[in-house]
Amino acid sequence: KTFRFYLEHAPGTMFRLGVAFPDQPNYPLHHPQFHVNENAIITGVVTMAYSAYKYWFHR
Repeated sequence: KTFRFYLEHAPGTMFRLGVAFPDQPNYPLHHPQFHVNENAIITGVVTMAYSAYKYWFHR
């Protein structure tokens, strides 16, 4: 919500990574039964690495 204030001082980007399970109940972030679909972490790492690569080598 406040990330836009950082962008007033430096270039940047923000990612939102969905970590829900498609076949079971999902709970909000601070709920005691919240669980992360760890397969999504791979997608997040690849997306962030590719974005950094594109930024630094293809500006």
